Amino acid sequence: MSINLLIIHDHQLFIEGLKSILQSEIGITVIGEANSYTQLENLLQRPLKPDVILCGAETMSADSRSLAMTVSKLDHEMAILILSPSEDVNEVYWKLDNCVMGYLTNRCGRRELLEAIHKLSCKKNYLSRETESFINQPVTTTDDIGTILLTHREKEITTLVSLGRTSAQISVQLNISKLTVDTHRKNIYKKLKISNTAGLIRFALGQNQYTHL
Repeated sequence: MSINLLIIHDHQLFIEGLKSILQSEIGITVIGEANSYTQLENLLQRPLKPDVILCGAETMSADSRSLAMTVSKLDHEMAILILSPSEDVNEVYWKLDNCVMGYLTNRCGRRELLEAIHKLSCKKNYLSRETESFINQPVTTTDDIGTILLTHREKEITTLVSLGRTSAQISVQLNISKLTVDTHRKNIYKKLKISNTAGLIRFALGQNQYTHL
């Protein structure tokens, strides 16, 4: 089954480069391209059925939430893959919280790009190897929550877990997918060097900041 792909980037030369990489790849078809969110929005009103939207991060920096909302209203399910010059962990989580399922840096190679496209077409998340390695670095915990490398979203999720919320309930309350919640929880466990929900609750209850929303 062919994977239908839309590309959006503000540099046409970049789009042409991606198309040259993908045109010889069996099973992937580029069915449209755009240089701005407005152009992409117009494309999505047509009877196109993209499986994956490949977006330049700079192009979508101000419109990721709008794009996610637009995609969520369409009948045809599709996944958003961000291609970014940055591997900053806070940007990664911000993008994922806006319904983006994949994140690659501009330094990725052809093989990783294809791997990410195939993963997203199967409704699976994908983080670049560089980014995943960065966010999975172990962090030494202390009694001071301010010194622990948890993002704002991770702190929110830790709070909700300590209040007894399930991943499904958290996804509804924070308006993100359950898969994104589970990804955050997995990374929280690694950072805090704990292995289960009980350990996370014990940690949360030990922090005054996590006793209330």
